[in-house]
Amino acid sequence: MANHVTDCLSHLEERFIIKATENINETIKSNTNVFNKIINNCMLSLSNSNKQIAQLSSLVTCKNKEFENHVKSSTEYLTNLINEKNEEIANLKSLVCDMKISKENFPITDNQIIKCDQMDLRLLSNEPFYSDPAYTTDGYFYRIKMYGYEIAEKKMAIYFQLLQSPHDHVLKWPFKRRVIVTLRNNVHEMKKEISFGNYNQGQLENAGNCRYFYQPVHEYNPAIGYTEFINHEHLKNFIVNNVLFINVSIENHI
Repeated sequence: MANHVTDCLSHLEERFIIKATENINETIKSNTNVFNKIINNCMLSLSNSNKQIAQLSSLVTCKNKEFENHVKSSTEYLTNLINEKNEEIANLKSLVCDMKISKENFPITDNQIIKCDQMDLRLLSNEPFYSDPAYTTDGYFYRIKMYGYEIAEKKMAIYFQLLQSPHDHVLKWPFKRRVIVTLRNNVHEMKKEISFGNYNQGQLENAGNCRYFYQPVHEYNPAIGYTEFINHEHLKNFIVNNVLFINVSIENHI
């Protein structure tokens, strides 16, 4: 009997050990699978992170190149602009020196008064009258042209005319300053403007493509202004002691 009990216990113990071992192995296998899944997920996440880091690195490199190109382009632009301005300043200094030398012959002014005497005779003549040439303060050479009248109309015409000068190559063309011509006395005043902005392209062009406000290619450009600046009846209000004063003002660029 005792031997039988011992055999039974021994058999139960063996079965228990086997079952426990199977359970342990199953648990280890299950945990191993979970652990492998965690490792795989970590590796996948790390791979995705590496891809994102590579993309960001590529983007940063691209942006750095764009920035470098932009800086290079801006630096070249600013350098060229500075060189151009320095050249303009050098040319203007040379122009000022040259104009000082020529000042004995021609005035340098943006505002001059032209005195026209013997107006009774001028109004009976259709010969053009020219003012003395003058330089603007920025170097343009010009004069005012006037006709006494047109026989049928009894009108006086006034024009602005650019003249050729040795300094034209350092000036900016076309001429874009406003020319204000004013008739004035103590009681009356009348003014009209002659400027680049007042004319369309067709009006600015002349035979042979010679333009009024562009750099003169000959001794002078065609004159531009008003063929009917004022009629004779109105003009009498401005003539005092047979003298007419015409104020010519060269104003800021338009």
